[in-house]
Amino acid sequence: MRKLKISVIYLFISSVLLLVVSSCKSSLNQSFTYEIPSAIWEINDPMKFSFEINNIKKSYNLFVIVVNSEDYSTDNIWLFSQMISPKGHIFSDTLMYYIADDKGKWYGNKKGNLISNKFIYKSTIRFIEPGIYQFVMMHGMRANQLPKISEIGFVIEEAETEK
Repeated sequence: MRKLKISVIYLFISSVLLLVVSSCKSSLNQSFTYEIPSAIWEINDPMKFSFEINNIKKSYNLFVIVVNSEDYSTDNIWLFSQMISPKGHIFSDTLMYYIADDKGKWYGNKKGNLISNKFIYKSTIRFIEPGIYQFVMMHGMRANQLPKISEIGFVIEEAETEK
């Protein structure tokens, strides 16, 4: 009985310590996804994502998520993006990602008839000021309507630091 009591106390103390240690490590990992109605992305329908940066000394990785169906007609996607800082500074980019190889084999993870890709947008960047940032993205394809795109997303993760 005494061994059982000591084991329970040891387990309790270990659990509390684990909880304290894991809660002290704060990391920013956020994911935002928009489902596109009828899987037709209109050129005048920008996707807007907001996130807060409190620690400008840390580095972050930013990703773009594109989910398309097998019926998507090209092997790439062009995107126009803007990162807007809390003070209103605008950083614009034109992005092109391949979603299939030249033989038509899809990259990414396939589930049913949907293919999901997570593309690196910015790697190990530091933000210039703390506060709320906005990331705005619209497609840059030739047609005003981009069919067979079912979701667009944005992911921000705290970058691993070298020790």
